[in-house]
Amino acid sequence: MEINRTPVDTDFAEMVKAELERRGFEVIIAPVLKNNGLKLTGITIKGDRAASPTLYLDSVPEEHRNAFMVPGIVDEMIEVFQKFKDAPVVGNIGDLLGNKPKLLKRIMPRLVNYDWNMEMLADLPHRRFLDLAVTYDIDLGNNASCRVRNKMKLSVSEDELYEAAMKNARERGYNITPMRELIGKILTDVIVIPTETSDTPNMAEMPNMWMLVVTNKEGRYGAYALLDEDVLKEIRERIGDFYILPSSIHELIIVPSSGAVSGSGLLGNDEDCVNHLKELVQAVNRGNVPREEWLSDSVYKYDGEIRMA
Repeated sequence: MEINRTPVDTDFAEMVKAELERRGFEVIIAPVLKNNGLKLTGITIKGDRAASPTLYLDSVPEEHRNAFMVPGIVDEMIEVFQKFKDAPVVGNIGDLLGNKPKLLKRIMPRLVNYDWNMEMLADLPHRRFLDLAVTYDIDLGNNASCRVRNKMKLSVSEDELYEAAMKNARERGYNITPMRELIGKILTDVIVIPTETSDTPNMAEMPNMWMLVVTNKEGRYGAYALLDEDVLKEIRERIGDFYILPSSIHELIIVPSSGAVSGSGLLGNDEDCVNHLKELVQAVNRGNVPREEWLSDSVYKYDGEIRMA
């Protein structure tokens, strides 16, 4: 069954808004188009910064959407807002947008599915990549970010956004973590991409750890590692050719081609293996991943260049 959020009715949204206004807050409630066409009911408490967090009423359990529960829900919302207000974020995003060097230092890439997000992409600077699209976020610090939108009218080209985003992503680095099996326990030991001084164990000596999870240091939107040719090359030097499973917008799963065909239990020829992996990706998306975190139902292969498998 697809993981999804129950739509919010107008009466509940208005009760939350009225309670916040009763406590002296200025509030905006509006539909928000999220990843993969998901539309949520967003509520924003205005503050003294140009950027404020948007919270989603759809996340409130359906059984709590009543007048009795509203005061407690509002308490939690105010607590989140206060933490954001007190956090060391950029500050006035308007000033940042007017400073090109500072802006480019905070641009980060984000991958989304192209076909599933055509409505959203119409409002975003982006570029195609396989069946995906590269979009851009402004990192505000403390896990806060803001999507780069066409309406911002920045004096920055899409090429400049992409170059800055990939530079910033590489500087932040990636985590590459072994897995024992396709759907299983992620080990706590992190394998770092080897350097000249690295003494990381050889993957060939780790037969029970033939799968890897790749993401960024924060574990948020880390599937953009798919764009980084340097990372893909270094993984290939360690484990040979491999398949890439888009686990979510946050991470990728790496499956060595040789292990997938002969050593993993996914026995069969290459075509059988790819079909099996595609079925698995689709099943996990529909059953274990929230819709707004789906990246793709496809499988990719890297053998010196990346392509659809």
